[in-house]
Parts: sequence; structure tokens; C-alpha cells
Amino acid sequence: MLTLSLWTLILNTVVSLYRNSKRRYSFPLPPGPTSIPVIGNLLSAPTRTPWVTYAEWSRKYNSELVSFTIFGQVYVVVNSLRAAKELFESRSAMYSDRPYLTMVDISAASLTMDMAYGHELAPKNDPFVELVEKAMVSFAEVTVPGAAVLVNTFPFPVRHLPSWLPGMGFKMSAEKCHKTISDMLNVPWEAVERQVADGTARPSLASSWIVEHRHSHPGDDAERIAKDACGVLYVGSRGRYGKQFRLNDVLFFRNRAFNGQTVTSLMNAVRALALNPSVQIEAQAEIDSIIDRSCLPAFDDRSSLPYVGAIVREVMRRHQGFPLSVVRVVEKDDVYMGMTIPKGAHIMPNLWAMSNDSGVYAEPDTFRPERFLTNEGRLNNDTSRTLFGFGRRNCPGQHLAEATIWITVVSILAVYTISKAKDKDGNEIPIEITVTDGGISYPGPFQISIKPRDAAAEALLKSLRGNPA
Repeated sequence: MLTLSLWTLILNTVVSLYRNSKRRYSFPLPPGPTSIPVIGNLLSAPTRTPWVTYAEWSRKYNSELVSFTIFGQVYVVVNSLRAAKELFESRSAMYSDRPYLTMVDISAASLTMDMAYGHELAPKNDPFVELVEKAMVSFAEVTVPGAAVLVNTFPFPVRHLPSWLPGMGFKMSAEKCHKTISDMLNVPWEAVERQVADGTARPSLASSWIVEHRHSHPGDDAERIAKDACGVLYVGSRGRYGKQFRLNDVLFFRNRAFNGQTVTSLMNAVRALALNPSVQIEAQAEIDSIIDRSCLPAFDDRSSLPYVGAIVREVMRRHQGFPLSVVRVVEKDDVYMGMTIPKGAHIMPNLWAMSNDSGVYAEPDTFRPERFLTNEGRLNNDTSRTLFGFGRRNCPGQHLAEATIWITVVSILAVYTISKAKDKDGNEIPIEITVTDGGISYPGPFQISIKPRDAAAEALLKSLRGNPA
């Protein structure tokens, strides 16, 4: 016999699909792949590097917008900069709402493990860091758009269905994510509890709370709040992902683009410099013509180093930490270029498609900082800031992120030479340009060699370490 939960799911599905089937629009939805009755595009919606597939759909259907449906829920992907500016800036009032999602990402400072738990990170294989890495991996599996569409569409009945049922595989990913996040919060806290008990605890937020409340009932709301507060700092030490299973569990979910885009941009910058030695040489020549070799560049030098600025822009254009920007909910029916964007649709900007549009950027797969320079050698007006979102949902930390990326890249260029690593036989190890899936897309693994440029650079590095030559 069917359980009450299964009947509830069936009833919800039938009612939802019936309501959606009755909707008629003056204009068609944006084009997309052929859907299957009831489930829509559940089987064809991409879950691996979906931004690439969405861009391919745009080329296939010759449309700036594409759409697909899953159990009656309409998803619209915006693949052009022109459409994104029109919808998310000129018509921002209709496109500023966010859907309720069960997982969100986070950003926090990277030097807070000591403050939270009195814990000094091990140079390699730190056990607490490994907990965060596991949580990040499981989180990435459930942040791809469409990966958890059933639970977002039918939250009540799906919650009570077993994970072994066909189509419920995402529940296993969610359960895994729940466990890894719980371990991430509980394991370091329990370690501090043991240290307090044996008198070896270092000063920290966790140890202070445990000492002051050691006689209170374990597991009460006060302890949970304290544990979550430390978790805010703890996850920030790796600064990538988080989740929101309960609103009060972990309240660290703003400014994701600052940390995610910064980390990915710096990793991509190093990889790009290793792959493009001529770019590195030209940038270093520019720096040497402006900056005294006895000191590092400063923010005041930024306007005098346009080629370095162009490198940063090209890095941010070529590889995004967030290929798909924040998902929004359409507040009322709208029409764009003869296509209906229905009320309640989930709409997302495909930043990867915009920054790799061959109609805007010639040879988009080629690393060319010159595309951001005028004929006079100055920076042009293309700032690549679309990577931080549009309108009311853009990233408030974008200027800080850009400044952080610039000062790090220019400092690296000033003192280091970056090249491909070599194997034991002296052969260069190839660098493959790969990326990870998930809510944040990081570069795949690669090996490089980083060495001081010359004797002057080595002397500067020694002086910066407090050990002048």
C-alpha cells in the first residue's frame, strides 16, 4: 500500500502540474530542449558544468535566453550581457527576489581558527581543515541548479520519502552534507572540551564559553548558539561553503563572491602566468619601470600599471568562481524579445557564457590581457564587473575583492617568476585547464614552479621576512 507521504507527493505533483498546464502566455517561453510530460527536463537538465551546456543551448536555438522545466517549475537562463543588463538592472524590481534554498554559501576571514578554537593549523593534512574540505565537497554536490529541484518544489512530501526510491538520490547527497557539516561544527568543539578538561586549552571563544558554562546542560540552545558562532569563524578559515539546514544554525551566508571569486581568481592568475610567460615578462617590465626594486608595489601605483590591471581583468573574465550567478525569482510575468518570462520562474545569469561570448571577446579561449587596453595602452571601460552580479543582487564586496586580487597579483609579479613544474628528468609537466563543478568552480589541480626573479627580488623577500640580506 502507498503510504500517506507517497499519496501526498502524488497529490501535490498532480495539482502543481495541473495548475501549470493551464497557464497560457501571449508569447512563448524561451527555447530549450524537448521536455517529457510530468517530469519535464529532469533527465536532460545538466548537473556537470551546466554553464557550458546552457551556452551551447543558446547557440543551438539562437537565443539570448533559454529555458527548461522540472516538475512544472520553469528555469530561465540568461546567456547574454545585453539581456542581463536589461532584466536585472533596467527591470530590477521584478528580478530581485531570491528563492528559498536549503544550502547557501559563506564568506569569512581566513585567520580565525585560533580565535575560535585556539587551534594552530598544521602545515599539511590538518584534521580540522580536512573536515571543512569534506563538507565543501558534499556541499558542492547539492548546489548545482536542479540538483535538489524536487525538495525545493515539493518540500513537505519529499522530506518524508526514503532516499533509496528512484529519483531520491539527491537526498543521500543532502544527508551526507548534513553529516559533514555537523562533524565540522562538533569535532573541533569537542576537542576543545577535552582540552579544557585536562587543562591544556588555549584561550579562544570556545574555551572561554566552555569554562564559563561547564555546569550548564550540554546541548541546550546556549551551547548550540556558541558552537555555531565558532563555526562561523571555523568555516571562514577555509572560506568557501556553508549550509543552512536551520536558519539559526549557521548565520554566515553573505558576501560569497568576495571570497569565492578572490580565491579562484588568484589560483587562475598563477596558472595563467605559468602558461603565458610572455605576459609575465611584459608585466614585470612595466612594474620595473615604475616601482623601485627595493619595495613592493602599493595601491597608489595601480593607475600607473595598466597592463597588470589588464591581466587581472582577463583572469576574471576567463575563469569565474561563480559561472552561474545568484538565482532569482520572477515576481510577475514579463516579456523580453518576444519571449515570456513567467511569474515564479527561477532565472539565473550565466556569467561564463557572457564572458566567453565570441561576439564580445574575440578568441575567448585565448588569454589576452591586451583586450582590456586602448590603443594608447590605458585600461578601457570594460571592467569585467559582471562577474559580481547585476542590479540589487550584485556583490557588495566586489571592490574589495578586485583590490585584493590586484595587490596580490602585482606583488607576485614583482618578486617571483612562475613557470611550469618539471619532473625528475627535467621535462615540463603539462598544465591542463580544468575546473570543478558545484556552486563555486575552482581550478583543477596543477603543478607550477615559483622562484624569486633574481638577486634583487631575493633580497627584498629576505627583508620582508625581517632578515635583511
